[in-house]
Formats: sequence, structure tokens, C-alpha cells
Amino acid sequence: MAERPKFEYLYEQLVKARRYDEAAKELIQGGQPLHAYKAGQAIANAYEHLRNATELGEGNITKQRAIRRFYKRALFITRNNNPEKVGEELVIELILGGYIQENKLGDNAQKEIAKLVEDHAEIYRKLREAKISQKQAKNWILAVLSVRTFNLLFPHMKDMAVAAFTYQYFLDELPREKFAENEKESAMYSDALYVAVHQALLQSDIDTVRNDLLQVHGLDGSDIHEYIRWNNYAKELYASRLTLRLKRAVSRNGAPFRILRSLARSNPPTEMVLYRDSFLQLYRTQIDREMVRVNRRLDSGVIKSIIFLFLTKVIVGLAIEVPFDHLIYGYVVLLPLIINLLFPPLYMASLRLGIVLPSADNTLLLTDFMDQLLYGDQAPKPKLPKNPSRSINARLAYSLLFFVPFTITFFILAAIHFNPLQMAIFIVFFSTASFLGYRLGHMVQELRMASGEFGAISLLMDLFYLPYIQLGQWLAARYAQVNVVGEVLDLFIELPLKTFLSLIRQWVYFLREKHEELY
Repeated sequence: MAERPKFEYLYEQLVKARRYDEAAKELIQGGQPLHAYKAGQAIANAYEHLRNATELGEGNITKQRAIRRFYKRALFITRNNNPEKVGEELVIELILGGYIQENKLGDNAQKEIAKLVEDHAEIYRKLREAKISQKQAKNWILAVLSVRTFNLLFPHMKDMAVAAFTYQYFLDELPREKFAENEKESAMYSDALYVAVHQALLQSDIDTVRNDLLQVHGLDGSDIHEYIRWNNYAKELYASRLTLRLKRAVSRNGAPFRILRSLARSNPPTEMVLYRDSFLQLYRTQIDREMVRVNRRLDSGVIKSIIFLFLTKVIVGLAIEVPFDHLIYGYVVLLPLIINLLFPPLYMASLRLGIVLPSADNTLLLTDFMDQLLYGDQAPKPKLPKNPSRSINARLAYSLLFFVPFTITFFILAAIHFNPLQMAIFIVFFSTASFLGYRLGHMVQELRMASGEFGAISLLMDLFYLPYIQLGQWLAARYAQVNVVGEVLDLFIELPLKTFLSLIRQWVYFLREKHEELY
């Protein structure tokens, strides 16, 4: 029996996604229209921009994390035990924070949120009874609850439709034996590939992956032991070496699917995929739009990275550098402090100038790939990553070269009288800026089909910057686990600010009720 064309499978997935999103939007818009009193909206909106600047994510991730911060505060700090009140307060906060428009929601939305809160409060109780630590149980519940609330309020099933299509392509075309190195990895291959597609295509964090795995396998907490097992398995999958290898392969071949995802989000008629010429014309147009969008993302990413570096450096300076100078010297040493404060943001801004968008040839390669995949007789083969060198000599040479850039930096900083603490702070922030700059450049690489050629100058630059990028990546991973700046803002600004604004709203509602009683 002949294999059916890929465009038919994609069409089916998109039709299901469209129906789901339409039903979800109809659900949350149902009931009485919601109106939020706008007291403190400007302050709340400004704070959310500031708070999001301390995160390393963007787009949907920032909304999802804003929801998670609310639940953490409402359920585990102020301990609001009224699910309906929690739902109402969350919707109001999202409106005031600029995440959603009030005319897009009815009171059905807060009722659905209340159901989610009730269900997950019960799961939390079961987890604690099953001897799961409070910290672990809280983390799992906040993860799943925040993602499901986000999915409810911001339906995006078309993303999942494209992800399913992408997963099926790589499941068919990637040779399992090249990636799975033992029997255990072979057994977890399909799940690891699913997570890898999430990471490479959707930029999903561990919370999103955890929730999606639970939903795919129908785990609602009724069997708490199975629920616990899959939560632990989700963490293992997300960080496994197999998933990392698959993610690299998917990411390297992911450009055509990223364009497809953007096209699906732009809401063209789903039936267009059935007509080859019309669809490919839409696809080419979407590539041009995506280049414009990436250019804007680069600019906003640079600004956000500069704010992040500046805020973090100010806190580190006030908490560590200034007290250390007073303790050792009796005064603040200005030159290292100023260099550490200004150099990383200026360096970050300079990196933007070196990022160049792909040429018109890339558009042709992307379109040809999608044409062959959807309408051709045989799917195009993905480019497989080269096996890393396992030579002891190669590893030794790289290890020695790894420390050369740090040694050069050490001598330069010593020449301008940096002490060891100031050197450490400079290297940390320079590494962080290098990694953030690499991530910005990666936005362009994600849309590129052709591999660039490396000249002598590029090779020398890579030899110098790669160790800093790798150190920055390691620091970013640690930072993501414990966002110190974010925790400080949450504790000393967000908690009192949001509590105060809530009291103001309650007072206004009370005054309105009293005013209505006069008539």
C-alpha cells in the first residue's frame, strides 16, 4: 500500500488544532464579560516588564512564568484557599500586567481556573500523603498548574500540531541506532525525541515538557504512584544526554519546521496546505516575514539582555563588590567597578552589529525542502551531526586551549589593578554576555539551512570566545534553577506591591457597593 502524502497528515493535524483552539476561545469568552478595575495598572505593567527582564526566556514563557509566580504567591505564601477568588485574582493580574485584554474573557475563564486549582490542590494532598517532600510536591504542582492555566487562557494547539508533524518526520528519518548508545536509551528513544522536538522547535522549558508528558499519557493524579513516576521520568528525559543529542539533530534541521510553525500561527486558511502552489507561495512570504520578525527580536533581545546584565551587576555590586572594597581598602575602587558595570552591556550591544540575516538562497533551500517533504514522493533526509572526536590527544589539546582566553584576560585585568574578586566578577559577566550574544545569533541560525564556512578569523574568534560561551551557558543553567535577582524582586517588591494593589481594588469595590446602596 502506497504511503499517503505528508500534506494530508499535516492538514488533519491543523484541522484538529483549529477546532480545539476555537472551542477553547469560545469557552473562556463565555459567561458575563469581565471588567477589571484599572487601579495601579501602569505600576503593575511596568513591574512585569522589569521582572521579565530578569528571566532568560521570552514570549509564551514569560506569560507562563508570570502565572506560576502568581500561584506560588497565592497558594503557598498568602495561602488563599478559595479557588474562585484565586481564579478572579489571577485574571485581574494578567489584565493589569498587560498579558491579556479584558474584553477577551468572560467569567467562565475564572471558573475554569478555579476547577484547575481545586484539582491540583487534591493532587498536592495526595503527593504529600505519598511522602513526596513539600518542596518537590510544590514544584510539580506549580509547574503543571501554571502550564495548564496558560494553555487555557492562551490556546495554541496549532503549535502542537506542527510539533506532532515535526516529531513524526524525525521519528521516520533519524536512524535510532546512531543516537541510542545502549538498551536503556533505545527504550526511551521515542520519548526523548518527543522532548527534543519540544526543546528545539517550541523552546519548551521543563514545566511545559512535564505537563505535556502527563497529558499525553493521561495521568490526572488518580494513580498517584504512576503520576510520581512520570514526574521523575520527565526530569530525567529533559536533561538526558540522549535528548541533548537528538535536540542538536532536530535543531540543525529545524529551520523549515520553524517557518511552518510561524505560518500556522498566522492563521491562513487551513485548506491552503492541500494546494501546492498556493501553499508554497504562502510559505515563501512567511519566510520574509520571519526575517523581519527575527530582526525585531534581535533588537529587543539586546535591550532585554542589557537590562538583565545591568540589574544583576547593580545587585552584585551593592551586595558584594562595594562592601568588599570598603573592607579591604576602606574606600570604593571606582575603575574596576565602572568597567564591570558598563563593559558587559556595551559588549552585548556590539555583538548585535555582527549578526547578519540569511540570504535569498536560504529562502530557496527552505521552500524546496518543504515542497519535497509535503508533496514529493520521498521525504528529504536530515543532515546528521558529526560524531565528536573521542581522541585523547584532541581532548587534551582542547582542554589546554580552553584556558588560554582566561589566562589572557587575567593578565589584562591584572595590568589595570583588578583584585581577584573583581576579576571573577568580570569573567562571570563577560561569560554571561557572550552566552546571551550567542543565543541572539542562534535566532538567525535557527532559520538557516546552509552551513556557513569558517575562515581563519572566524576560527580564531571561536577559539577565544567559545570557552566564555560555555562558561556562560553553565552559569545560565545554574541561574535558571535559582534566579537570585528574580527571587529578590518577588520577595521585596512583587509580594508587597501586588498585595497593596489587591487591597486597593477591594477598597474600590467596597466603595462602589456602598455608593450603589444609596440609590
